[in-house]
Amino acid sequence: MKHHLRLLLAVTVVCLVMTGCAVPGGTLTAASTGTTPPAITTPSATPDSAPDGKFTIAIFPDTQQEVIGEAARYRLFAQRCEWLVSKKEALNLSFVLHTGDVVNWGDADESQLVVASDAMAILDNADIPVVYALGNHDTAAVGVGGSAAVPSETITRVRDTTAFNKYFSTTRYPYLNVKDEGIVDNSYALLEAGGVKWMILTLEIWPRTEVVAWANQVVRSHGDHNVIVITHSYLTDIGDIQTSNGGYGANSPKYLYDNLISRHDNIKMVFCGHTGYSAVRTDIGRGGNKIVSVLGSYHSNNYNPVRLLQIDVKGGILKSQVYTPINGGQWSQYNFTVKDMTFIGA
Repeated sequence: MKHHLRLLLAVTVVCLVMTGCAVPGGTLTAASTGTTPPAITTPSATPDSAPDGKFTIAIFPDTQQEVIGEAARYRLFAQRCEWLVSKKEALNLSFVLHTGDVVNWGDADESQLVVASDAMAILDNADIPVVYALGNHDTAAVGVGGSAAVPSETITRVRDTTAFNKYFSTTRYPYLNVKDEGIVDNSYALLEAGGVKWMILTLEIWPRTEVVAWANQVVRSHGDHNVIVITHSYLTDIGDIQTSNGGYGANSPKYLYDNLISRHDNIKMVFCGHTGYSAVRTDIGRGGNKIVSVLGSYHSNNYNPVRLLQIDVKGGILKSQVYTPINGGQWSQYNFTVKDMTFIGA
């Protein structure tokens, strides 16, 4: 049975400092590379209410550093969730996406999963739907300290997500339609926001061919939905589409683009993490549709960044900014605006 989560929303637009405007043809925008932590700036404005046809989503980057050490003791993960709940009405927040590496080595240390689960329960209790992409650190492939748990078994262990699914289960998220019973790794949610229909499709890291085939069927059978894909590894730190399967995955992100993302004119966005800080690119699919892909990783020990994305369905505009709730800051160098989007049903 398909589970539908209907959200009729009107939203908010946060005043933006625009750092890049995406254009067709795989152009990189609003990207940052290097090893130094990003600078902090103060938000220039707080969100205001907005007319119908606009709504906000929040995208979590890799949170693996927030479930261990000082970051866990200072509740960076939970404080981000509390901040979003406090702004739920002002933002008219639609849903939250997590692009993976929720934990660091949760398979070997379930206390990390407890930290993450308790934090995300704050969103659950506020009736804010969440969809997760699982990263390599959310699997049995990663052991204590973040290295391979059993190097000779990494290829098989990357598909073992038993511990993650214990805490982030299909029972906890009954609105997910899953490929495999009882496992959230490959799944989708159907929603309504901004007056149009949406599908949030989550795919395992470096997906197997059978998973890509399943995803094609799902997207094709929901042609009246605007599709957002989330998968942990997709863009490089400079905004190129990854061509590697990480050495222990199945298919590369380039394979995913060629065999799924580019093939359907209802796929509108892709969100990922895994590497680098932040990057945004725009591609044109085979049907002439604009596809916006966004990387957000950061791996911060001291801050709890979250990307807010305002979608103006009628105006065809995406506006985004990254906030750090722990200190009330904004990483404005990662802001972006994309215009001339088209949405099914608008």
